Amino acid sequence: MIRSWVLACSLFGSLLAADRQIAVTFDDLPFAQSGKTTCDPEQASKRTIQLMKPFRERKIPVTGFVIANGCSPMSDEKRADILRLWVDAGALLENHTFTHPDFNKTSVADYTAEVERTSAWMKKWLHLSQIHFFRSPYLHVGETQEKKSALESSLKASGLKQGVVTIDNADWLFANVYARFRDRGDEDMANRISTEYVNYLNEVMSFFEKRTPQVVGQDIPHVLLLHANWLNADHIQDVLNMLERRGYKFISLADAMNHPAYQMKDGYVGTNGISWIHRWGLAKGMPIEWEPDVPKWVQEVYKNQ
Repeated sequence: MIRSWVLACSLFGSLLAADRQIAVTFDDLPFAQSGKTTCDPEQASKRTIQLMKPFRERKIPVTGFVIANGCSPMSDEKRADILRLWVDAGALLENHTFTHPDFNKTSVADYTAEVERTSAWMKKWLHLSQIHFFRSPYLHVGETQEKKSALESSLKASGLKQGVVTIDNADWLFANVYARFRDRGDEDMANRISTEYVNYLNEVMSFFEKRTPQVVGQDIPHVLLLHANWLNADHIQDVLNMLERRGYKFISLADAMNHPAYQMKDGYVGTNGISWIHRWGLAKGMPIEWEPDVPKWVQEVYKNQ
């Protein structure tokens, strides 16, 4: 009897895991964190095609957040050409400011002007009729309640929703280290970094899967933040495979944010950019329990290169 009960519970747990959903999103388009050739139009185009390949072939929903003046040495035409590769792969493109400013160091007026300028640029160069989401660079949404409220009001007036992130991580740090080794031709270290990266993301997923029901009271569709870079271009299939092994099905950002949990109060005011799981927990009076950090050896390599 006990053995049957354990088996039943195990099967039930597997069924729950199989019902997991996640929206994959990328920041810093057209390209970032990719060493010496980050903004070379030919390399950026090649790597974008590589990054988008599984999304295109498998029709996986994906959202990219555009820095309208990202890779500023590129012309508007070149930047738009690369961004159209995302659109051609089925991606939805959204607003990530014009120059990626830090809201902690920028006035509300200047920041909202960046948002408006980016939407205008995207409509002109990408022929988009409407922009639906905005994501704050660094996930900084206001170091004071006054600035936070002002940004929320401005976005609402512009018809934009903040692109909430529940699964935050430091892929950008791994990407910088990875690109340095690729630039040097040190494939052994690049492979070591990429393996550590996927393992790290797996640990981050495990943490938020456990923490989310504690904060929200139930499992929810998650929103994963990644960045458009060389590391992810080379290893996005490994990341997608890892997510599928954890039982995830891929959905759009809009579908994820339609879940009632995304209406919960953001209880954080401060200078850090943190997951909305932490923000919702703070609104309930729950202390933050932090996700796994980047392995120390990777941090040391990042600092010392």
